[in-house]
Amino acid sequence: MADTHCLSGWRVNFNVSVSTYEPSIKGVRNFIDFCLTSRKHPRLIYISTLGVLQRKFSPGTVVLVANWIVVFIIDWDKGGLAPEQPLQEPDSALGSGYTESKWVSERVVQKAASEKHLRATVVRCGQMTGGQNGAWNAHEWFPSLVKSSITFRAFPAVEGVSCSFLLAYRISDVWVECVMDFRIRCSRGNCRRA
Repeated sequence: MADTHCLSGWRVNFNVSVSTYEPSIKGVRNFIDFCLTSRKHPRLIYISTLGVLQRKFSPGTVVLVANWIVVFIIDWDKGGLAPEQPLQEPDSALGSGYTESKWVSERVVQKAASEKHLRATVVRCGQMTGGQNGAWNAHEWFPSLVKSSITFRAFPAVEGVSCSFLLAYRISDVWVECVMDFRIRCSRGNCRRA
């Protein structure tokens, strides 16, 4: 049974160009090479972002991600599930170096999966928050917004926009469950190549 490696680290900064993320994109390629040359042929789970869909769908919730085959997003504005495959064109990710770099990295993973037989899954997450005590990285957008609001003595009034956060420790539980489920299915002969 093969191991599973998860690649999730990424600097979040919406004010820089995609070229700023070149070292991170190269890191994805290096991680892929590591997986491909490993004796155990591990599965790669790459954690991307819902931001790559920012121009394609209204904000939604990821329900299922499975081996680049089907991802479901509940699209509240359109009233149903929106199927998603790997994004061939960058148009939905344009506008931020962060989302553009995530799209490029998804494509690198997808290409390795199709051409090099890398067993890979891409998971697109929304905003993840800090630990159980509610602590956030002070440089994230929401804590920055709160700090600015204190300084300006005003909080932005935005109508029709909802904000939901995923608790990092809960997401980690889901990731472990997904990996274990895949390993169990694989041990029973029900796994497919990506």
